[in-house]
Amino acid sequence: LAAYRVTLPPMKSRVEALTLRANLRQGDRLDLEQLWAKVAGGTVTASGRVEELKTQPKTTLNLEIQRLSLEELLPETAPGEATLKGRFSLSFQGKAEGLTWEEMSRSLTGNGRIQLQEGVVANLNVLREVFSRLSVVPGLAQVLQARLPESHREKWNASDTMLEPIDLAVTAGGGSFTFENFRVATDTFELIGRGRLGLEGMLDLTTMLRVEPVLSAA
Repeated sequence: LAAYRVTLPPMKSRVEALTLRANLRQGDRLDLEQLWAKVAGGTVTASGRVEELKTQPKTTLNLEIQRLSLEELLPETAPGEATLKGRFSLSFQGKAEGLTWEEMSRSLTGNGRIQLQEGVVANLNVLREVFSRLSVVPGLAQVLQARLPESHREKWNASDTMLEPIDLAVTAGGGSFTFENFRVATDTFELIGRGRLGLEGMLDLTTMLRVEPVLSAA
């Protein structure tokens, strides 16, 4: 039989419960009838099939991840370091060929949806960071802060960024995930655009930043 090895990053959360039902049919096909796990405060379910196990494995997978806590799932960060928190969900249906991760990542095709509820970028005020990096206008962040009305200075001085719910459709193919109509928003700004995330880790984004009227006027 083909052998698979999966390496996961260290997690703070452990699998609390696991159910697995699979059948090996005719010695060359593995049916994954059900995989269910409870982890990081949410659930993971999967089903699928691996054919031609002895030659060139062909995998079909249906994956559902519901409301995993990123705070429990992601590795520890240093105190004060920016980190993403929230409830992460994913649905994906796809196909891949090959035995190694390199082969499977190149051949992976499919469609899915990523969602984030209760999202927070802890230890980073994204809006303030964006304006502070617009070096084409020297001192822009300081000038903007001085012009803000008192009602908005609290938002400007906040240490965290509270995110509106994220709902993002993704398509897999050519060794990457692509997404159109990318949108991340808070009560003060909206970041929209499109992009591509390569399975080797390269992220390419084309985005536009819109700020709400009070900030824009300032």
